[in-house]
Amino acid sequence: MSDLKSTSRIKYIGFLRVLSALAVVFLHVNNCFWMFSDELYWKQANVIESVFYFAVPVFFMICGPTNLNYRDKYSTKEYLMKRFNKTVIPFLAWSVIAIVYRVLSHDIDVANISAGLILKGVVESSFIKIYWFFWALFGIYLMIPLFSLVPKDKRVNIYSYIILVIFIFDILPSFILNITDFSVELPVTFGPEIKYIAYVLLGYVLNEIDLKIVNRLLIYCVSLIGLIAHALGTYLLSIMSGEIVGVYKGYDNIPCFFYSIGVFVFVKYFAKRISSDSFWHFIDYVGGYTFSVYLIHIYIWYIMLRLGVDGRSLLIRIIMPFLIMGMSMTIVWVVRKIPIVRRIVP
Repeated sequence: MSDLKSTSRIKYIGFLRVLSALAVVFLHVNNCFWMFSDELYWKQANVIESVFYFAVPVFFMICGPTNLNYRDKYSTKEYLMKRFNKTVIPFLAWSVIAIVYRVLSHDIDVANISAGLILKGVVESSFIKIYWFFWALFGIYLMIPLFSLVPKDKRVNIYSYIILVIFIFDILPSFILNITDFSVELPVTFGPEIKYIAYVLLGYVLNEIDLKIVNRLLIYCVSLIGLIAHALGTYLLSIMSGEIVGVYKGYDNIPCFFYSIGVFVFVKYFAKRISSDSFWHFIDYVGGYTFSVYLIHIYIWYIMLRLGVDGRSLLIRIIMPFLIMGMSMTIVWVVRKIPIVRRIVP
């Protein structure tokens, strides 16, 4: 077992949390990737998209070491109430804000708003599409009590077995069929939430074990191959087809799976080399805002685009994520000073 069961372990998890939040902002500011073109801006966007694609998988991986041991601190009822307060309430509140924003932006006619439209928009996350993430998160949080029942001394082996089953019977064959264009229906497939829970279990396992340098180097090599396959494969297929081809994309696809593991492992061991207290104080401070940043950063970017910011400019796509993250944190800091309302920015 690892010797990282100390503060360094907690620190690297905080580092990953901040890194994944920043990566999410980069992905959304780089949204011009989804407007395919053979121009230089799209080729740059494809690289940025591929580099920061680890954002969501790494966040799910963080959920493993931070949530699967909840029984050490409180009951399942308390765990679920904490998750409800931190995710469900903000999700519902910001879904309402999303409707108001869409009306003020003249994307939705207020005369067309009905209970059915609101329900459909919330369930399908059609008002603000990035909120799809919440439904995946709700599924993960509801499954964690089940996986937390596994005795701690058996978790690494049992979780590894579950991950292997999902990989062998779903992730790997799906990828092979996609790249070979061979048409056959797989006898065993898992829903998205099950494949996302694999990331949660994977995060727990990687947090618990101590990898030898040779194993780490192997992971980094495979991770780099995953990143290159994602970027180069998407580029070549899309250029040939004249539209975005997602064969190498997807959070439950092999390129992202391997790449995300590499990012997680690298940060885990790289964090041990950082001894600066100022750096870790900064990470702790920013880490307290990451979830709220996810909630509101997209509005800032949308407003900037409406004000005429060039979303295809490389300089904008490199600098703006940092500025948007800072602005988001400032807004959250202010809102948290307001009683009751502060519940929507946990």
